[in-house]
Amino acid sequence: MATFGQKLRILRMVRGFTQLDMAVKVGMQTSQISLIENDLLQPTDRQVAAFRKVLNWPKDADAAYAILFGDQDDEGQQAEAAS
Repeated sequence: MATFGQKLRILRMVRGFTQLDMAVKVGMQTSQISLIENDLLQPTDRQVAAFRKVLNWPKDADAAYAILFGDQDDEGQQAEAAS
């Protein structure tokens, strides 16, 4: 299962941001961004909202991550089994 940190790192890189860019945009330290991306620090709800806003994190991105990382929910597994 992909963690929030893994998802954050991938989307940050896809958007062409460095950790420094991200830190400046969300008002954090680069070390905090690194810790979150490495799953050593859990972001607050406010930080998650800031990341999603800055990265223009599409709602369907979570579904794409599920496909990439093989993290399908029960519905996805049932739909696949029915195929």
